[in-house]
Amino acid sequence: MPLRTSLALRTLLVSALALACCAPSALARPAYVGSEDASISSFDTTSGALGPAIDVGTKEGKEGEPYTIAITPNGRTLYSANYEFGTVSAIDTASNTVVATIPVGEQPFGIAAAPNGRVYVTNSGDDTVTVIDAATNQVVGAPIAVGDAPFGVSVSPDGTRALVSDSGSNKVSVIDTAAGQVIATVDIGLNPYGSAYLPDGSRAFVASNDSASVYVLDGHTGQVIGSPIPVGEDPSGIAVSPNGLRAYVGNYGDGSLSVIDTQTNSVIATLTGSEYVEWPAITPDGTRGFLSSYGAHGVLPFGTVPDPTAFSPPIVTSTEAAGIAIVPNQGPTAAFTHKRIRPGVGATLEASASTDPDGLVSGFAWNFGDGGSAATGTPSISHTFAKPGSYTVQLTVTDNEGCSTSLVYTGQTASCNGTAAAAVTVPVKVSFPGVKVRCPKGSDSRCTIALFAVKLGRKHGKPTAKIQSKPARLRLKPGGTRIVSIKPKPKFRKKLAAAKKITVLEAIKVGREVTVHLRKLRVVR
Repeated sequence: MPLRTSLALRTLLVSALALACCAPSALARPAYVGSEDASISSFDTTSGALGPAIDVGTKEGKEGEPYTIAITPNGRTLYSANYEFGTVSAIDTASNTVVATIPVGEQPFGIAAAPNGRVYVTNSGDDTVTVIDAATNQVVGAPIAVGDAPFGVSVSPDGTRALVSDSGSNKVSVIDTAAGQVIATVDIGLNPYGSAYLPDGSRAFVASNDSASVYVLDGHTGQVIGSPIPVGEDPSGIAVSPNGLRAYVGNYGDGSLSVIDTQTNSVIATLTGSEYVEWPAITPDGTRGFLSSYGAHGVLPFGTVPDPTAFSPPIVTSTEAAGIAIVPNQGPTAAFTHKRIRPGVGATLEASASTDPDGLVSGFAWNFGDGGSAATGTPSISHTFAKPGSYTVQLTVTDNEGCSTSLVYTGQTASCNGTAAAAVTVPVKVSFPGVKVRCPKGSDSRCTIALFAVKLGRKHGKPTAKIQSKPARLRLKPGGTRIVSIKPKPKFRKKLAAAKKITVLEAIKVGREVTVHLRKLRVVR
């Protein structure tokens, strides 16, 4: 691997490590930074506070050089390609400790943690790609032969394709991940390096290091689309925003960051400010970015909304900064409750039981199943179902970083580990209030029953009974019971919707005899 650092810079970073020893370790949204020494550093993407450093070891006078890193979509395991050791370290992000060391090929360089549960590692020293099962941390199958000096690797969001930048061959190898073999090779300028996909997988972007350009590829076939995009000198790493609208390119040779509009495939902004920049990364909410810089002894923050105009002061890490991986945002879980729902009366649906494991639920999208829908930023909503019936109500929630049901992945580390649990579908019954009516056991024949809900009052000193509902009529066998719906008149709907008991005027006819009762019946439905 070409070394791009100096002894003087190493000395400066040792000093930085001493200053960083007592920095806060609480990380709201942690990011990790690879290096050309023996450790991986970390920092909080919100505050910039340094977190713990992770040592991948030194042996036989060599440091591991965990140059590029990637994190599994569930955020639990960080993988580093240890260039000098020919190994990959699996690191538990909860404890920041190495839990497995996996032998791979010679001089592993690029690494991607894919949505299909595999980790792909380019072995630049023996021109192969090693596949690791992230569940077992075991190598899967034989190494996949690719072109000369493979450096960068990115995996499609659907996990079916891997693009490998064969720097020595000036090509990109397209791997069918199911078959585990190269199905196409594509000419890519000179010295292809970093690459990234759009979140929908339709296109990919590859940095042509010695051509000062970025190539656009079909995300499935790998074939080149259109003309190369001119960028800065010596483009290296690429990151695509979670919404897919921007691609950010670190140009090592002139210390700049090129911002590409992915809809027009043109550079719309260029940032400068530090020497030897290389690997960009974007936060899961898409509002901030970080660019590794040897010249800045760490990473350069920049805002992305609107498009960046300048770098913020650097975050000095404890390593010779290389690849950056930000812990993926985990999707929320939707849940809602409701009380009895009556036709024509506003019902409250309450979604405050929805949760998010690493943030807050901030968006609630409702489909009420009756043709109505709504989107709010609060968990409670009122909706009126016009007619009785059974409705399928769906709630989809989104967290404060924009994560919901869909995975957002652009090649190496996910931004959002979307989950089906962010949407919940619940059958909702909408009915008029129901009361239980009985035919007396001693009746000689069937009962014919008619009843009205009434409101009792007085007028001019005399008792009154104001009818509140349409008549309910039914026939019952002696001793039989049935729950009857009370269909209130429009002006009484709200009152009867909340009633626990309803006063009814009940007329029961048995044979020729009719009896009339004024009674209170408990609402049972």
